[in-house]
Amino acid sequence: MENNFKMVAKTLFGFEELLAKELKQLGGQAVTIGVRHVSFLGDKGFMYKANLGLRTAIKILKPIANFKVINENNLEQFLAEMRSLEGEVVFIALDVRDYEKLALNTQDLVRYIKQQKEIVPSNHN
Repeated sequence: MENNFKMVAKTLFGFEELLAKELKQLGGQAVTIGVRHVSFLGDKGFMYKANLGLRTAIKILKPIANFKVINENNLEQFLAEMRSLEGEVVFIALDVRDYEKLALNTQDLVRYIKQQKEIVPSNHN
């Protein structure tokens, strides 16, 4: 099925094999056991089915992004893969100070939004 995507079912330590068995019985594809999780493939309908039918899963996660760690050893391979998949490659880099500023600015933004919610009355009754 071309609409399948990867999902991860979180569970408690020791329940991974039982969860994998449940997923296979429900019809999960490419079931892989990890530590406190089981990954699998399925479509949107199977995601709902898994949420309702799994007894040993805590929650079902649908990954929305993948990240790769790039270092000196794999940089050229990574660039070749990205160019073949996406075309142009753009990098965004933050040093520690930039990351700290981003975090502080985000905190300021959250604080500002909360203040505005207190000032501006809501239309909800």
